[in-house]
Amino acid sequence: MRTDQTDRARSIGFWPSCCARFTKELLILGLVWGFIMQTCLVYSDLHETVKLSDVQVEGRRIWHRRNCQTCHQLHGFGGFLGPDLTNATERLQRRQLDDLLTGGFGQMPAFHLTPDEIDAVWAYLTAMNETGIGQARNPNLDRLDDLDEADGESSRVATPGLALRQVVGESGDEVVAHGFELFRSRSCLSCHVLFGRSAVGAPDLSLSGMRLSADEIDTVLSEGRPPKMPTPVLTRQEREHVREFIVFMADHRFETLARVETKRGAVSSALPWWEYR
Repeated sequence: MRTDQTDRARSIGFWPSCCARFTKELLILGLVWGFIMQTCLVYSDLHETVKLSDVQVEGRRIWHRRNCQTCHQLHGFGGFLGPDLTNATERLQRRQLDDLLTGGFGQMPAFHLTPDEIDAVWAYLTAMNETGIGQARNPNLDRLDDLDEADGESSRVATPGLALRQVVGESGDEVVAHGFELFRSRSCLSCHVLFGRSAVGAPDLSLSGMRLSADEIDTVLSEGRPPKMPTPVLTRQEREHVREFIVFMADHRFETLARVETKRGAVSSALPWWEYR
């Protein structure tokens, strides 16, 4: 009798121990399989590799040699003292890059690059722009080249910039028109957007034009607004024209926005999110 109870106890203890050992083996197998799958997903690149030309590769070397990544980002990787430059060639003109790299601007030092080096940096940034969108953005905001594509025939257009250009053109005010061109060409669009607050926190200037007096706007344009906004490089006449443009934009804010057709867009990138090259 006692032997039967002992055998029964042994048999009862045997199966839990076997199941426990088998469960542990399954767990270990699952962990190993999960690690293998994660490794495959992380290190396999389903995106087409962006091949850079020799000039673009040289631009990338200059980017790293001059430590541009200390202050600027590409696809969100880098420093945060300056703006993300993934799509810089959409909002900057080539001569603006020449001025910035040659003479500096605000907190940005002058690098005194040669024309060939500036060509290489521009080529590299152009290649980066083609890889996707660096920062999430409102699809209704303007790219620099969008402002040159309006046919002027429709009363409603896709973006605020095109609508504002129509309103400025219809006003016939040459001073305001020149102020608009200065706004476009003097790096203002690097931080500010039209009729919206930018990702770097730059204010909507149409609202600033409502809140500030003409003298206060002129002070900002002549002295900047530390710590974020450096002193703009503008002559006295250019400051007056930009000031008149800001005041005009504030006065015609609602008329301009009434002409805008909203649209939806998606943020995309040709580079995998976990990898920076």
